[in-house]
Amino acid sequence: MDEKFGILRRRKFPTVGGRAVRDGAPREDSGRRGYDHIWSKMSTRFRRSHPFCRFCEQKGFDATPADVVDHIIPKDDRPDLRLTWSNCQSLCNSCHNGLKRRLEAHAREFGQLDLLPEWCANP
Repeated sequence: MDEKFGILRRRKFPTVGGRAVRDGAPREDSGRRGYDHIWSKMSTRFRRSHPFCRFCEQKGFDATPADVVDHIIPKDDRPDLRLTWSNCQSLCNSCHNGLKRRLEAHAREFGQLDLLPEWCANP
């Protein structure tokens, strides 16, 4: 049995602080990326007010608990909207890492970040 799965055990992925390295560069800690104590308090309050995934609700799925509070217009592009309540939405990990990531990539590619609120309202 060890011989069958030996290759899986020997396979190592580069990690930094327990997380896989992305694109060859280590990721900064959350505080340096803008997710400080103020953001933590705000996101907790937002999730209490909006406990279910916005995209799953719009698709008509059963109540899927939200895992993250997402910036509709990314904070990297508009840091002034980082703590703006109307620029936030609750999403499950699946929607955040799937549909929302694709919407952001498309908006960046075509220079249409200002359309993200409309796209998120009706994905």
